[in-house]
Amino acid sequence: MRTKRRERRRARTSVRDARTADLLNQLTERGFKPSGFFDPRKREVVMFPGADESVLEHELIHSEQYGPLRALLNQGRVQDRDTRKASRRISRSIPQEEREMLAGEGFSPLKYMLDSPIEFEAIVRSGVRSPEAEQVDFSQGFDDVLKSLEALPRDKTNTNLRLLRSAMAEGNFDDREKDLFLKAIRSNLQS
Repeated sequence: MRTKRRERRRARTSVRDARTADLLNQLTERGFKPSGFFDPRKREVVMFPGADESVLEHELIHSEQYGPLRALLNQGRVQDRDTRKASRRISRSIPQEEREMLAGEGFSPLKYMLDSPIEFEAIVRSGVRSPEAEQVDFSQGFDDVLKSLEALPRDKTNTNLRLLRSAMAEGNFDDREKDLFLKAIRSNLQS
């Protein structure tokens, strides 16, 4: 049932290239140019030049997270139950002061993922399901998976795989948090 809902939501989503007005709106709202974004009210993915295929997949995952009511409220929901639980538990286990320190050096992929569970799911799923991740064995332990991701040459990765790798490396996770992170990754390999 979830798969059919996912497919329906994707099918109703249109994809287009960005226009100048989109760039100006994003610069006003966010202060930077993203690689792409999903507009839930219009059910539209807007892609900026230079974005790789993982960005399109990331934005299409966002289209799955917004049903009709959630689109009106602009509140997506993580569709994978294990990812939702893992994201919530990891977020709760990291003190707010430590999370604020993450953003001290500029953009923090981990803080970005923890502050927005829908981003957590989109980054994890689009990263681990990408063709570039096929050579990574996600059945290993957390540290071994991280080493495998770090061993990938930059030209053999994509935006979401790099964000995932950075978030995993950035956190000072205990064993429980590592297990939760891996549970979310493995759940997104299957669903």
